[in-house]
Amino acid sequence: MEKNKLQTDMITENFVSDIRAIIEQGQRQAYATVGQIAVITYWNIGRRIVEEDSMELPVLNMAPS
Repeated sequence: MEKNKLQTDMITENFVSDIRAIIEQGQRQAYATVGQIAVITYWNIGRRIVEEDSMELPVLNMAPS
């Protein structure tokens, strides 16, 4: 009887350990994806600012002296 309980405990321990590893892997992937999206977002913001800034330069140059 003691042997069966020990086997059951080991199986349960392995199961919980596997589930924990799956969750941790998912969290790492989520963090990496969020980081990539943040970089792309800020890059696009910067690009848009540069576009807006470059549109204003010709207007300034065309102003009467």
